Amino acid sequence: MANFTQNAIKETFAELLEEKPLSKITVKNIVEGCGINRNSFYYHYPDIPSLLIAMVDEKTELVINKYPTIDSIEQGLEVSLDFVLDHKKMMEHIYNSVSRDLLEDSLMKIADHVVRAYYDKLSLEYAIDEEEKELIIRFYKCECFGFVIDCINNGLSDKTKEECLRFFSLHKSITDSILEKLPKK
Repeated sequence: MANFTQNAIKETFAELLEEKPLSKITVKNIVEGCGINRNSFYYHYPDIPSLLIAMVDEKTELVINKYPTIDSIEQGLEVSLDFVLDHKKMMEHIYNSVSRDLLEDSLMKIADHVVRAYYDKLSLEYAIDEEEKELIIRFYKCECFGFVIDCINNGLSDKTKEECLRFFSLHKSITDSILEKLPKK
């Protein structure tokens, strides 16, 4: 029952975040939306920021677990962007709140995962020095993160995915150039 109630709280909170800014959501809105009393809410979460952390962490882990391997940097960028586009309004509301750092940490964690998963796969084929590999991962992680943050900052639209796909095609030459310089095993 506790898991059911926690899920109901998170789902209601997510729905509310799609409708209005974080600063406008109250515990009263959440408990009314999922049909529980305030004590039930406080049994599971001490406050709304704790609920937000739990929800964002859960969504981040779902994305990471869904993509244990990545076939290209472009796919990694797409995974990161899809995470945001699947919940446009919610992401914009979190981004424009005092909890922006939570969203940024989550996006950085996803970016790190997708880039690291890709380069771990490449390490099987290419002889990549560990220090060089970490430098490349850091570069692409920051690139993925920055691109997605820029998309949020400029307002997510129906054209965001199309722009992203255009960027992927331009970006492929950078990835290919780096791979050309790496010796094969």
